[in-house]
Amino acid sequence: MARRSRIISHDRRERLLAAMREARREATGACGEALIGGPEYRALEALLRAIDDVAGELTGDREMFWVRNNRALSGIKPPKI
Repeated sequence: MARRSRIISHDRRERLLAAMREARREATGACGEALIGGPEYRALEALLRAIDDVAGELTGDREMFWVRNNRALSGIKPPKI
């Protein structure tokens, strides 16, 4: 039996990405509270990797939820002190 591929609708993809954005934000905050290297921390790290992997499959950008330095992206130089 041949495997059929399905395409997730645009609306569902947008809802899923919004939910993943919120889940990733919460998991990132919880990582800051968890004991580094502990079981909760490792589980949260796995969750973050899974969210990034799904985002990559849905959008082609695995790093879409990562915080980026806006100055570096926009070419604005930091002020001279």
